[in-house]
Amino acid sequence: MQFHLQEKSIPRQILMAAAAIVVIVPGAPLLAILVLTQVLNAVLLVPLLVLMLVLARDRSVLGDDASRGAWWALELVGAAIVVTAVAALGVVTFTSLV
Repeated sequence: MQFHLQEKSIPRQILMAAAAIVVIVPGAPLLAILVLTQVLNAVLLVPLLVLMLVLARDRSVLGDDASRGAWWALELVGAAIVVTAVAALGVVTFTSLV
């Protein structure tokens, strides 16, 4: 099975060049840029995690390997830990900016 990535409206090279320009600007707050990109990464993680949990439980996708019972409970506990960590990161980040 072979997957082909479709070209996006903004090429990857342009995004990388824009990011490099932002970082090399003299006096740019590099630490704040790093923290905010990690916050964005964490916020985008939550919907992806929910989608993965839904797919893991779907028998039409995984058949007999779909999550059930104790594994499902363990996955929910792990997801709850991740969501709590993301929420704490958001609170700490935004209270430190204010």
